Amino acid sequence: MGALVWFDEAACEDVAVAGGKGASLAAMAGAGLPVPPGFVVPAGIEHAARFDTDSAEIEFWFTQ
Repeated sequence: MGALVWFDEAACEDVAVAGGKGASLAAMAGAGLPVPPGFVVPAGIEHAARFDTDSAEIEFWFTQ
């Protein structure tokens, strides 16, 4: 999983990955409801960006 998870990816419906709002939007998009294309930044990426990595590694993940 990368720094972004798109609504049409199966992992996006996992609340632990996408959060409640992201998972709900992904589920609605999967059900065919009119949801604009979108993505979420997984919770673990934000934590790693704040506590576990240096700025060069953060920039790498967000430019992929």
